[in-house]
Amino acid sequence: MTLDVKDNLPLSYDFTDCSSISLYIHFPFCIEQCSFCPIKTIKYDSNFAYNYIQSLKNEITACMNNTDVNRIKVDAVHFGGGTPSLIKASQLNDILNTIGQFVNIDTSEIIIEMHPQFISTDLLTYLGGLRNCTANLGIQSFDDSILTSMNRHYSCLDMLHMVELIQKNVTSLGIDYICGWHTADFKTLETDLKYIDLIHPEHISQYPLYPKSSQNNNIYMNQSEECVNKKVALNFACEQYLSSMGYNRYSIFHYENRKKISHLYGRNQLTGGKWIGFGADAYTYLGNLIRLNSNIKDYISGRFIYKQNKLDCRERCLWEFLFFIRTVPLSKETITIRYGSINLNLIDVITQELQRHHYINSQNDMSLTWNGIINLDKVERIISDVFSKNVSSIL
Repeated sequence: MTLDVKDNLPLSYDFTDCSSISLYIHFPFCIEQCSFCPIKTIKYDSNFAYNYIQSLKNEITACMNNTDVNRIKVDAVHFGGGTPSLIKASQLNDILNTIGQFVNIDTSEIIIEMHPQFISTDLLTYLGGLRNCTANLGIQSFDDSILTSMNRHYSCLDMLHMVELIQKNVTSLGIDYICGWHTADFKTLETDLKYIDLIHPEHISQYPLYPKSSQNNNIYMNQSEECVNKKVALNFACEQYLSSMGYNRYSIFHYENRKKISHLYGRNQLTGGKWIGFGADAYTYLGNLIRLNSNIKDYISGRFIYKQNKLDCRERCLWEFLFFIRTVPLSKETITIRYGSINLNLIDVITQELQRHHYINSQNDMSLTWNGIINLDKVERIISDVFSKNVSSIL
């Protein structure tokens, strides 16, 4: 869908359709770009980051001042990036206090994405004082040679030491793990999984390596049949092993150990949850509206909002369906209950197309296969095409 560019957009939101929301805080700074990451980032500079955080607090204040938020429950405040663990403890406290002036976040999940190499003792101490905090650590691999090729300059032993410190301070630990790096094999996977079992985090995000168009080295763009089959086999084996360790898979990328529900911002997106995004290039979704914030140069100058679009019924259904299809397990009956009032034939067409490409298990079990997950862009294109060809039946 196309977002319309708007000048001087009001910093206010209509929460008529919301009872709870998540807040996403974007911190686009990194010390160095990881070789696998497609996200646009900016080299960290403490003075530039300070000015950015001042603008961040200004946007939050302006938005909350112009919006009736008294009846809204904030279930999560998610700090993403970039490398949010570069934020100083005092700065993080300022941001949370700014939010807390307008809404109660005492029991909200505070989740912060962290780079193992860039976590200060002060930040860990501060996070340990929060009532409901999740540290999500970008582990990616336990193999030193793979970490080097990812442009991540720490060793497996360094990372295990950091995990120990986090688990001593923070309520809940999540990790990101890339399965299917071009030099990985089943022996590498087996070793990585033993380490995962050793630290036993509350939450695991398992990602296949997706092609990165901006990367000159063609190993990242290799989508040959042999490469895809290798990724499918490695990721399927990883899934089976994590299941044997007691993890429950609730989305195509995510597992929980059933002891604690965490990662609410991402989890809520699966079921049409609403969120406000603060920071440069952040998205907001409120059901009837999508907004995109400005680039960092405009953002720091005080022009926070770049684009917005009011969604009609078809656009809203498509937006939410593209998240819902990532749910695991996912039956056709579940989809029909949620979307059957729109058009049963539309669901049938989507099912047939996805099964024809072996992207789902069967017509009744619409959980994406690993072939579908690795070709997620194609899955989304199929769904979008079906929706666009059936506009009259959805409206």
